[in-house]
Amino acid sequence: MKKRHDFDRPKLFFNSRMRSGSLCAEQYRIIRSNLDILQKRNAFKSLLITSPGKKEGKTTVAINLAVLMARQGNRVLIIDADALHPVIHQFFSLNNNEGLIDVLKKKESIESLVQETAAKNLYVLAGKSIDPETAEWIGIEQISDLMNEAAAHFDRIIVDASSVLMHSSTPLFANRCDGTVIVAKTNATRKKAINEAKEKLIQAQAKILGLILNDYPVLKQYLA
Repeated sequence: MKKRHDFDRPKLFFNSRMRSGSLCAEQYRIIRSNLDILQKRNAFKSLLITSPGKKEGKTTVAINLAVLMARQGNRVLIIDADALHPVIHQFFSLNNNEGLIDVLKKKESIESLVQETAAKNLYVLAGKSIDPETAEWIGIEQISDLMNEAAAHFDRIIVDASSVLMHSSTPLFANRCDGTVIVAKTNATRKKAINEAKEKLIQAQAKILGLILNDYPVLKQYLA
């Protein structure tokens, strides 16, 4: 396991807008509570976060949920499986010289490449952009082995996947995760795209847990 790095990018749950008492933080706690209820009904460890398109906030959701789960005392791993725009390592000031692809290729184990973050109980398996040639050999068997290995070492696994309509690896990851959440953005994500994303995930036999809508306008009475 890689050495812990200082967290010098104060974003997301670590910035002033995301203080523990803020409305935004409370909404994430509600989502976490809903997931806890689902977990008790149908035990699951792994959760995939995806979206229909780009810049809809899925990575923000993935990291914030992972932080909250880690604060409950769970040992949490974030897997950066975004084949197009892997950025999780940047949020935690980690490197992505090695990570997901090396595990899928069976060059290294998860345990040897996971990196500690400055957030207690929170770990990252970094990702890189995946070129078309590499994407060709990523199959359900490799992803299944990856998820099984991760489940043996961690209480919760959050997979930040590529947008489901934009990369072939996302349905494969969704198939091997215990649950999937779709993230959409208010006044940006089209209903047609959400339906197409849902259909793609259904075809992959993913277990869709719900939809998170980002940037929804907050009524003034809730800020009083």
